[in-house]
Amino acid sequence: MSAGAELWGLLPLAAYAGLFAGQVARGWTVVVALLRAAIFWAAGAWVLANALGWFGALRPAPLRGAWLLLAALALADGWRARRGRWTWPCPQGVGEWTAAGAIGTLWLLALVIAVVAPPVTVDVLNYHLPRQLMWLQQGSLAHFVTVNDRELMMPPLAEVIGLHFLALTGDDHWANLPQWAAYVLLPVAVAQTVRTLGASRATAWLAAWLVVCLPMAWLEASNGKNDLQGALWLALLLWQVASARRQDLKPGGSGNATSPRAAACLAGVTLALSLLTKSTALIYAPPLLAAGWLAWRQHWGAAGAWRATALAAFVAVVLSAPFFARNLAWYGTPLGVHRAEEGGDQTNDALTPALVASNALRNAAIHLSGPWPQWNATLDRAVRTAHAWLGLSVDDPRNTLWVTKFAVLYGPREETKAGAPWHFVLICGVFLGGWGWRGAAGWRWLAVVTASMALITCASLKWQPWGARLELPVFATGSLLAAGVIGALPPLVRCLAAWGAGALGLLVWWPSHNISARPLQSSPALWAVSRDANRYRYYPELQERDAALTRLVHDAGVHEVAVVSLHDIAYPLMRQLGAGCPGCVFMARLPLISPMSPNRCWCSA
Repeated sequence: MSAGAELWGLLPLAAYAGLFAGQVARGWTVVVALLRAAIFWAAGAWVLANALGWFGALRPAPLRGAWLLLAALALADGWRARRGRWTWPCPQGVGEWTAAGAIGTLWLLALVIAVVAPPVTVDVLNYHLPRQLMWLQQGSLAHFVTVNDRELMMPPLAEVIGLHFLALTGDDHWANLPQWAAYVLLPVAVAQTVRTLGASRATAWLAAWLVVCLPMAWLEASNGKNDLQGALWLALLLWQVASARRQDLKPGGSGNATSPRAAACLAGVTLALSLLTKSTALIYAPPLLAAGWLAWRQHWGAAGAWRATALAAFVAVVLSAPFFARNLAWYGTPLGVHRAEEGGDQTNDALTPALVASNALRNAAIHLSGPWPQWNATLDRAVRTAHAWLGLSVDDPRNTLWVTKFAVLYGPREETKAGAPWHFVLICGVFLGGWGWRGAAGWRWLAVVTASMALITCASLKWQPWGARLELPVFATGSLLAAGVIGALPPLVRCLAAWGAGALGLLVWWPSHNISARPLQSSPALWAVSRDANRYRYYPELQERDAALTRLVHDAGVHEVAVVSLHDIAYPLMRQLGAGCPGCVFMARLPLISPMSPNRCWCSA
């Protein structure tokens, strides 16, 4: 793919720049404009994909034309920003400059990895990218016949955003960048929420730093998944809750809308984005919605709060309806059915205090593991002893995903194993130690929200070894809470606690800095291996298999290929077939009634 084709990927960024400038022109501060523009941009990308798909036109040429038009309109609207008030949040003092330098360094390093590394995460190669190829092939987001239900029933917004860049450029060089953008915007949203709640600038910088150095956030920042994007929309929803609590609703302030009606619409759009990105929003959004409703009721009365709630719900339903309607028609349920493996249901099969405690203990063990084998063994025994006291198996199938087995594992460089030990201890300590302290009274509502999110997680989701990444919204909210409580301490204690928390955050992030699947230092480093070879880091033995299959299909003159893949990494093979066999058409499963013919083959993985 030529460098000129890659430039098409700048069109969505130009549209975002225009939206951002337009928000500044309307009186919003620079930081608030960044966040509002992100919401409007993502909603526009979703609407555009569905609109083109309705006519079977979700293809490169129509998308390029549409983004050209949208970028031109957004930039023309943003031209008014010449009259806007551009107030950039410049750091002040040694502490703020230190935080800004550290945050910027991690952002830049994550960007380098995201650009250099191809998509390599197993889930991305298994269904995130293959579903994008199938959507582009058929020209719509409609469901298609496949053995891999992840390609259909999983919320699609992150992949739809990626699809725009894939279609515009014809390659996957942009595949990791949406997650990186969420890595940048998530701490900005958290810091703005801190300021909206009336805390100091130093507290906002601390909150941003705690989020940036979350190990799972760092690991997710350079891959093509959706966890960071899901956490971002929930953080933006929390920001709007904070604005409602402060009744800060005027342009130029730190609020989220100019009127109750506009506030409800923005909340509805943000809620829809979270639901369309990751199903865990169904777990994490309710405490935020309850807190928002109470804030609306306080300022607008019960009737006004219910009117705003109805409007927000209407907007959320309208935006998310296309996806949930497709699931309903295909599966008979808007959430879809996970049929990838026996026992693949993500939700607990029963709800008892013992099962909830079991999940809480095992989730805590993920975060409390360390580089000391003796400590991990002791932690493992403690969890198993507690389960024996509860009368449960540590691998009870009612609250354990699939055939996974509990073990205390330490893998700070692994996307599937890394926990957040310091953040876990800090959040728990702040929650327990600050609850009865009068100085932290203004943060108790957020402590309730954070605890509710964690409790609902344990009550709803089955335990899984890679569950830490699913808990990113809890840790983002908890980091905000921890920074807020630290910011309420007496001056000397506050200073020591803030510097200590920041230093320990860096210390715990450090073991994760050289990501196993995308290493910059250890051999073979990203620089030392070709981009195509890097795609097979998890399964290097499959590279030659896919090359041989591509040669076979090409030599046989086959034009229709059924890639039957349940747990394999289908995307690299599909990519090679698309490049090596021009005109190749993919099917995601074998035809039900159709004999093999000279121009048709199937690849089972």
